[in-house]
Amino acid sequence: MPIPRRLRLAIPLLAFFFFSTSADELSVVSHPSKLKLPSGRPVEGSPGSRPGSVMTCNRVHIHGVSRLRHPSKYAHSLKVHLSVAQGDALFRIQTIELCFHRNASIGVGMCPPGEWQKLSKNSWVQSMSPYGYGILDLRMLPDPSRTIEISTEEEFLFHRLVFLILGMIMMMMARFVSESVVFYYGGAMTLGIMVVILMVLFQGMRLLPTGRRSSLAIFMYSSVVGLGAFLLRYVSGLLRTILVEIGISEDMHNPLGILLFVCLILAGAWFGYWGVRKFVLTEDGLVDSGVAYFVEWAIYILSAVMILQSSLDTLFAAEVLGFVIIVSAITRTHGKSRFLRRLFRRMIKSVHRTQVRTSPSYSSHAEYSRFQSPGSPNRRPRMPFEENYYSTFHRTPERREFSKEEWDIITKEHTNKALKDLVSSRDFNQWALANVDRIVVTPPQDHRHERRRRIFGWL
Repeated sequence: MPIPRRLRLAIPLLAFFFFSTSADELSVVSHPSKLKLPSGRPVEGSPGSRPGSVMTCNRVHIHGVSRLRHPSKYAHSLKVHLSVAQGDALFRIQTIELCFHRNASIGVGMCPPGEWQKLSKNSWVQSMSPYGYGILDLRMLPDPSRTIEISTEEEFLFHRLVFLILGMIMMMMARFVSESVVFYYGGAMTLGIMVVILMVLFQGMRLLPTGRRSSLAIFMYSSVVGLGAFLLRYVSGLLRTILVEIGISEDMHNPLGILLFVCLILAGAWFGYWGVRKFVLTEDGLVDSGVAYFVEWAIYILSAVMILQSSLDTLFAAEVLGFVIIVSAITRTHGKSRFLRRLFRRMIKSVHRTQVRTSPSYSSHAEYSRFQSPGSPNRRPRMPFEENYYSTFHRTPERREFSKEEWDIITKEHTNKALKDLVSSRDFNQWALANVDRIVVTPPQDHRHERRRRIFGWL
């Protein structure tokens, strides 16, 4: 089939238009890659340039990879490097301006004046997300001898992977750590050791022969610190000489230094131990619920910030944070298996209840109960504690499912009745009199932590 004449005339025009637009708007899809920019498009009236001046502009589209296909690049960064090689010395004084943005609606070289930045030392480096998208606009005066090259490379950031792992572990272990006495003792002792060492150093600085409140003290302190760092190799010899002059032999120098260091560590550890016993633990030796609640939420917030900082891609980091929150909510103290068992058991109960209600035996029993006369001998007023509580295991139509509050009330009533029957018996009174020294009344249990778990049970 022959091509129409109009279409044959339009094909060269379309090809010319495509290559003219692609000559100053290039795309980088694969990484790492290198790209040498062409001469560019002349643009007049670029924002921030001199009125009436014509600038040569280029645009480069930088595309990242897919998150679903390349999740292993979560902790990577994509570095965009621009280098300029000046050919003729007459054009070296000309500056190159660039604008890195994501707004594809503006034209080439039409960035706002405040977003242009001048290229210094003929090189420029910018880091971006490996999943992101960026546009790099350049403008300069026409210079045929100038060569501009853009390269991209991926870099693995180990510290961001460490942030991700630590954030996930901290969020998973937040509740356990907040209730652990070992955590408070260890942290407080470490902090106490640091505080004691800083106090000793501060007291040593106060003994320096300088004015304590004068403005010259800061200068003298900094000078002494700098001089001490310079003369660090001579300090040990000076201390040894002073100890020899006091009368302590050289054989005692190392044991004495180790002994003083151990004393400082023990003093800091005792300070931390005292702080934990004073402010963290209750009279029963357990962690105070308010302190544990604050520490738990502090760990949650810190771990969330660490996970958000574990990648340059904010959207991917937020998705990982949501996934970690869901997993930690499922695998909290009760465990994932118990959660799934409860969910499966409730589904089975609801299905079985529906089947029982639709069965003929249940409908006949309901009709018999409804038409039974009030004066029937089968009905009698029920006394307290004589209500029937059907088994939750056997499949009986009369089974009743209690709420947690009703179950607690029933348990308390039956426990009180059983204790009254026990105390009123003669055998128990004889046993209690014979073993009075073995009976201990425990203090009431603090239910604040349990109430907090009921309110915030999803975390």
